[in-house]
Amino acid sequence: MTNKLCLAVCENLKREIAAVLTSEEFADVKVVTFPAHCSRPQMEWNTVRQAIRVCKGEGCQIHLLGGCCLAGITDLRELECCHPHKMDQCFYLFANRDIVNAYLQQGAYLLTPGWLEGWRRRVEEWGFDRQTAREYFGESTTRLVLLDTGVDPASITHLQEFADFVRLPYQVVPVGLDLVRLFVAKIILESRIENEKRASVESLSKANRQSADYAMAFDLIGHLTGIMSEEKVIETMLELFSMLFAPEKLVYLPLIGDEPAEVRPCLACPESPAERAVMQKRLADTGEGYAWTESRKGFLLQISHRGETEGILEIDGIAFPEYKEHYLSLALTIGKVCGLAVSNARNYKKIQYLAETDELTGANNRRHFFALGEHELKVAQRYGHSLSALMLDIDHFKTINDTYGHAIGDVILRTVARRCRQNIRDVDILGRYGGEEFAILLPETDLPAARQTAERLRQSVAETPVPTERGDIAVTISLGVARATESTSDVAALLDRADAALYAAKRAGRNCVMSEAPLAAAESAHS
Repeated sequence: MTNKLCLAVCENLKREIAAVLTSEEFADVKVVTFPAHCSRPQMEWNTVRQAIRVCKGEGCQIHLLGGCCLAGITDLRELECCHPHKMDQCFYLFANRDIVNAYLQQGAYLLTPGWLEGWRRRVEEWGFDRQTAREYFGESTTRLVLLDTGVDPASITHLQEFADFVRLPYQVVPVGLDLVRLFVAKIILESRIENEKRASVESLSKANRQSADYAMAFDLIGHLTGIMSEEKVIETMLELFSMLFAPEKLVYLPLIGDEPAEVRPCLACPESPAERAVMQKRLADTGEGYAWTESRKGFLLQISHRGETEGILEIDGIAFPEYKEHYLSLALTIGKVCGLAVSNARNYKKIQYLAETDELTGANNRRHFFALGEHELKVAQRYGHSLSALMLDIDHFKTINDTYGHAIGDVILRTVARRCRQNIRDVDILGRYGGEEFAILLPETDLPAARQTAERLRQSVAETPVPTERGDIAVTISLGVARATESTSDVAALLDRADAALYAAKRAGRNCVMSEAPLAAAESAHS
């Protein structure tokens, strides 16, 4: 089967898919589009068939991606030529399901850059003029919401034109490409892994040794095709080569470029820098992707993918050295799968980091912060443990931006985030809440201890001005502290209380810490 990959997508998704393929360097993946049929799910299969005919003619593996426009395709026998990926809503490709559903429940009409690009044509296809469109949308829609992925600079202009046409208020929600990147990368990586797995299995099946060892090898190769951590990939790889070759020595050196990579735990790593240097030089001298060991009873194997070296494996003292040529041939075949598995583990980790992290500050982004926080809240309430929250805001941040510019403002944000990380524990959770606001969750921490942490953060920021290209700038922060109780419904409710304490700190003159204690006492007395 061919290794070529083609994505057949709804035309409304083309810009986002193309942007992800470019940024992730998936240049070998072809994209074709089929017409969007938003709100018209009775799409004919012929429309899709025409779109993917080019890919099919080139012998590509075809993955079909769409939402409501694919709902009418019910005869799956027609899809044997490709792999369908149907979504209940196209919007779930851009934003978290809960966020999308919340907007829909509020009566919002969700839009994407791709839809807005041809909104006039779509309105004409629906048979609307300006008056009937206003009547239609006005009956059930409270506002227009653009899920802005950032791929089309004209999107906001299109949104304003459409909003004026239907006479509705509008809102822009920046969502970026993180979820699209994860979705597309998963499809591509799993497809590539399956191809490598098939090639390896076919190669192994041609070998003369038909034993239980090979059956176990197939199973281990199958494990390598899953998305897993680099540590787990290395562990599985070592188990595979140990079982097949029963060597006296099995050493693996993970690399990034020419430098040893930090992998914890470091499984079967060379014991000394000198040993690592010898492995790298011996392999580099041959330029063949392998080299015989000094004993001639084994070999060094370059674990690589697409020309990038991921590591070096040394297999020495194999059980039957007289068959070393056969062992080497087998190892070279399996090594391709291992190289792809290590590369995928690193790429997926990178993609996952981008999807969970605020790019500017390195803190958890809002979505991932809430996901981690809900887990901590459930654990705290289940076992009766303490959980406290801090909300902090950079004082007079707008003035800093207006005076020094946004580039300096970004330096301030990064510095505050770094000092927060330096003054909290590894188990604590730091998130960028929005703008100049940060939130921190402190597991196993009661209110007095949380207040101490907040005061330490305040001092850390206030005592040392932030060095910038415009000189040292004095920065202060205000903090609010709250503690979860058995009745706290969710993390949002806990942060609301911490936020109320934060505003009390601002009213008190800023550069101070306020806890919810006086607020809670006042509420208790009032009730």
